[in-house]
Amino acid sequence: MSKALILAIVFVAIAVILNAGYQYRKPAENKKTADSSVFQSANGKAYNAGLKIFDFPYVNSKGNRENITNAVWYPTEEKAKPYTYETSQSYKGSVAFNAATIAKGGPYPLVIYVHGGFASGYSAAYFGEHLARAGYIVAAPDFIDTLPPSYTEPIAFSTIKGGKESSMTEVFAAAKQWIADMNNDREFFLAYLAEHRLNHFSFVIDKMIEENRKSGALFYGAINESAIGAFGHSEGGITVLGKIGAHPTSAFRDSRVKAALIFSAPAAPFEQTLNQIAVPIMVMVGDDDRAALGPDLPRRIIYNEASTPKYHIVVKDADHFTFGNPSRLSVFKGGGKKTESIKRYGTAFFNVYLKNDAASENALQKTDPAWAYYIKEEKLGDIKEWGVEPEQPSANEPPLGIGGGEARNSIRERIMKRILEKFKR
Repeated sequence: MSKALILAIVFVAIAVILNAGYQYRKPAENKKTADSSVFQSANGKAYNAGLKIFDFPYVNSKGNRENITNAVWYPTEEKAKPYTYETSQSYKGSVAFNAATIAKGGPYPLVIYVHGGFASGYSAAYFGEHLARAGYIVAAPDFIDTLPPSYTEPIAFSTIKGGKESSMTEVFAAAKQWIADMNNDREFFLAYLAEHRLNHFSFVIDKMIEENRKSGALFYGAINESAIGAFGHSEGGITVLGKIGAHPTSAFRDSRVKAALIFSAPAAPFEQTLNQIAVPIMVMVGDDDRAALGPDLPRRIIYNEASTPKYHIVVKDADHFTFGNPSRLSVFKGGGKKTESIKRYGTAFFNVYLKNDAASENALQKTDPAWAYYIKEEKLGDIKEWGVEPEQPSANEPPLGIGGGEARNSIRERIMKRILEKFKR
């Protein structure tokens, strides 16, 4: 492999993949909620996280049949056991796999997770489990990304059922070409999202609602259909933006989604239409988190353009990979306090806008030691700000120790060494 290709792959690894005046009235439904700090079931015991895999048959716009595999986490009182998720690297969690019962106390909000490019529904298992324990049903489908230049053959780091599918070298090389193609042709980018993600997203909601209405099904009567949210990472965040109103074609908006949490997503290809977003939104990025898609715009543009209520958080010592399962690809040490704060604030956000939970409203009025910067505008003109917003690294900044400050140079040197070691194996 040439040094030039390795450098390009390293840049892609650092830059993008894996884990892209309105007043909102919170829903009055489902006022009975779990406590925001200790999640409890109807009988006073803590919820456990159940996990079940569903396959939903889907026919795409070309008439071809696909199988959409979903990991679905849900609150249960059955005993949880250690469980290993096979993603780009193994992640160990704790679930009641195939738990036959859902915890009493519903109906529960439904949240859809949209993974990043070439990843899987398991890539944010840490947060899916956490939300289930907090009284949510979380559906995380495998979206099928495809290999350039023909974009017909599936390719991914891993899938929910298949474990490790493609090598890191293959995926990063594909990602490099994918980014170039999407940046060169905006219409192709929009068409790709429609074909591989946007329509699938709404289809998954349709199928989960079917499960909610199917007598005898596991989720029969368990889903609050008026309290549906979404969170997405990277390209998954772009997908969620498209579904909550940012897509220039209004038909792609899914009005069932009432709140959106965006992890490390660029504004492209929606930077001109972000002002069409009209649901509560929380955006989280890292202080060493750069966009490789579209023009080199500040990540804060999503927050700036969206309607209130809105929140923007910059996580300290964090990059693009901080928002997925703990990964050796991150240049920073394990999640720790960062991961806990992401889960805590993300859950509080959903509690406020999907459960109408007053205790969580109070939680969002404070900052966290893991944040470098936090700004929010819950009501038009009522802006609160903590910390100093760090300078965003440029997408054009070299991925090695050239520019960007001594500390960032050292970080890039470490990730370069780490990825080179992986390629030698």
